[in-house]
Amino acid sequence: MGFRKNKKKSVAQPPNPALPPAPLPPLPGMPLPAPDVTSIPELPVPNELPPAPLPVSNDLPAPSLLSEANTIQQSMEDKPANDYGDLWAKKSNKPLPQIYGHIDRISSGEAGSLLDRYADRFGHSLDRDIIVLRKQQHDEKIAEIRDAPVVELLDDDIELSAEEMLNNIENEIRTLKPAYQEAKSAGDSDTLAELKPQLETLLKERKKIMASMVQDEVG
Repeated sequence: MGFRKNKKKSVAQPPNPALPPAPLPPLPGMPLPAPDVTSIPELPVPNELPPAPLPVSNDLPAPSLLSEANTIQQSMEDKPANDYGDLWAKKSNKPLPQIYGHIDRISSGEAGSLLDRYADRFGHSLDRDIIVLRKQQHDEKIAEIRDAPVVELLDDDIELSAEEMLNNIENEIRTLKPAYQEAKSAGDSDTLAELKPQLETLLKERKKIMASMVQDEVG
């Protein structure tokens, strides 16, 4: 038979006499007691660190050089501002006309000439020679177009009467016939070949004109 080992009974230890007794829990419905602040020790204050030393730089110029550079830079910045201010400054004390109704004033002549309008806007520093020369060139161009000679083109298709046409053909026949007779007597075949078709054409045209004149007289 096996023997069971008996478990050792735990013996209750007595409370430590050095520690104070624990407080009893509050009754239900009662507020909890405030914690004892005096028992919490204060945290030690950290010591302040000394300031870090500034780096020593040997590249910085002397104070006199810095002040001189600042003065030069300030003068350079002020000069363009003054120049632009002069450009945008008003050149004339006369108020500019409003845009509304300006076309009506130009058409009625109340707005003044081109020189007056430019003088009001840009002052008298405008180069008047440019406008004067431009106007002179414009006037010269108009005068050139106005004084240009008129060329009338004559009509080439002028209708001639039957008698005038007959006279022209007979004159041409009289001019060519002597040359034809000389070439025929000399036996010049080249000249005959050139003059014979011309004479035949002229004779046919003369015959047609004479026939038409006879029909007109009969009719």
